Amino acid sequence: MIWTHSTFCRPDHVSVFQLAFLFTWLLSLVASGQESNPAKIDFAKEILPIFQAKCYSCHGPMLRSGGLRLDRREDVLVGGYSQKPLLGGTPETNEIYLRVSSQDPAYRMPKGADPLTAEEISVFHRWVEQGAIWPELASAAGKNQVDWFDQQAWLDYFGLWLEVPGFIFWAWGMLVVMVFLWFAERYRQAAEKGRAWTTGRWFRWLSPLRGFRLAHFFLVATVMGWVLTALVVRGQSLKLQLAANELKIARGNGVSNVASVNSVYGNPPIPQHPGHAPRLKGEYYRGNCERSPKLFNGGNYRTATLRVSLVDSQGREVNYGDHIEPNSLSIRFELERPKGTTPTLYGEGIVKGVFLTSQLVSETPAKPDRPVVRLTETKPGWQWEATVPLNGPNDAAANLLSGLIYVYQGAIDDSNKIRGSLHYGIKYDLQLKELVLQPDSQVWLGSLFWTPTLEHPTLGKVPLKEWFNDKPIPEITGENSVDPLLLGIPEHEKKLKQKL
Repeated sequence: MIWTHSTFCRPDHVSVFQLAFLFTWLLSLVASGQESNPAKIDFAKEILPIFQAKCYSCHGPMLRSGGLRLDRREDVLVGGYSQKPLLGGTPETNEIYLRVSSQDPAYRMPKGADPLTAEEISVFHRWVEQGAIWPELASAAGKNQVDWFDQQAWLDYFGLWLEVPGFIFWAWGMLVVMVFLWFAERYRQAAEKGRAWTTGRWFRWLSPLRGFRLAHFFLVATVMGWVLTALVVRGQSLKLQLAANELKIARGNGVSNVASVNSVYGNPPIPQHPGHAPRLKGEYYRGNCERSPKLFNGGNYRTATLRVSLVDSQGREVNYGDHIEPNSLSIRFELERPKGTTPTLYGEGIVKGVFLTSQLVSETPAKPDRPVVRLTETKPGWQWEATVPLNGPNDAAANLLSGLIYVYQGAIDDSNKIRGSLHYGIKYDLQLKELVLQPDSQVWLGSLFWTPTLEHPTLGKVPLKEWFNDKPIPEITGENSVDPLLLGIPEHEKKLKQKL
């Protein structure tokens, strides 16, 4: 039989080879379609659960490491201190994907924990390829899903109670009361049954407990409930009072945009004086907050040298007895990286986020009402400085120029809104007589940064004098560990360095 075009196309002459060709062609179409149109990522079911499980401990309601929260879309849109793109972009530019897929332990997220699985990284890769979109209702949808085994949710819940003044003492008291009530009931039941131990020499004095009844339990529970209610009401009253005082102080200083800044240093925060004699310039030292025998000097070494000085309009240091021209004074702040200190602690993103202002700033972006000054690099990778002009003295009648300049680690976005966390305070109190600087004037620097690892000498804690001091803290002079965990790089980046 001669094979012709007409016979090839006739249905009753279709060959096995033709069927195989047609089947292969259809498979190729399906495969190419799947490659070009991967399944659309469901953010609420695929991305948000990873954030909740792997990221909220450092970037959630309780802790905004690097100025970033990943539990709310509005905070993600603002970004962290680094202000690098978190939504949109490509796998080569999106900061979230770059962090979770990195092989560098000092850069990869999550810090100090196991990396994401290959499957989770693949999910993020597909999400970014599809535009890294965060639906407006995704955060709310995630919150509405009740997970009784969500560890972070329970921590957040108990964290709110810990903010109630006196709650810890109440909880211990309640525990003691509950143990007592349990014992009283056990004793009463045993006494009614005539147990021998209830009539013994040691328990005879407990006989009044035999009259304990259910009404007494309710009475004790009611009293403890009233006490807890009083503590909650008192705590809310204190918060309102602090907010009112801060608003009053800020309005008195001519500030309309007020940030709520509560810390162990008060509200508004005021640093503790280091204790040295009055002076117009000084050098201060910040230490390492990690301790390990594998670190140089056990971890007690310098990580930053800080200097403050009073200067004139020409940048020259001012001394006692100098005649001051009106509105000519400034405070100069200098930051120096000590030798041997890992450069990771002085990355571009960290130094870029340091700024000085006399305004109180919180983690909520706000327009500044006062001048904001950033650091300028004076020795690449090693030294930076900033000069903040003082408002005064205005005329010969001025006899006091006093104030506080805050040093923040934070960010300034494209719309010039600022946000950040406090690290230091520069206090100046200048006594003048006919514009001549008097000997009792002073300029000094104090720490405003605190974590639970910084306490008075206690086992496992870092002494305060080894964290911030006006007396020299040892510099690294020998070999030091390069282990990121021992150097505290993950913990440091949780608190200071920009994250995602």
